[in-house]
Amino acid sequence: MNRAFIITAIIVLGFAVAGCDLNQDIEDDSAPLIRLVSPNGGENLAVGTTFDIRWTASEATEVCVALSTDGGVNFDHVVSENCPDNCIRWRVPDLPSNNCKIRVSTLIYHHYDNIYIGPFEVTEESDGTFAINGR
Repeated sequence: MNRAFIITAIIVLGFAVAGCDLNQDIEDDSAPLIRLVSPNGGENLAVGTTFDIRWTASEATEVCVALSTDGGVNFDHVVSENCPDNCIRWRVPDLPSNNCKIRVSTLIYHHYDNIYIGPFEVTEESDGTFAINGR
């Protein structure tokens, strides 16, 4: 499946580059993709065990992983690491819930018309919820 990412540039320093409208949306099928593999919904994880959070990524190695126990309304930071193997071994916290999601994100710079713009956050979260069960 081919996904198009809409990337919106934000002018931080208050200047524009000649010939480049930084306020326009750029639709780009070649933007780096990040896809969460596991947990992606339906898993039952036990508190205190280890679980491999896995994803695929076209370019990203430095990622931030966050956990939601309320179905994706709020996320709390788990870890930020350089992970060239697209996997983090995670100790399941003592936060029992049947409504958990994981979010994996990375920052990228985008090359557009010989100009590097960014950083932009590319984010993927669990398609469905999973459970963390108490001891």
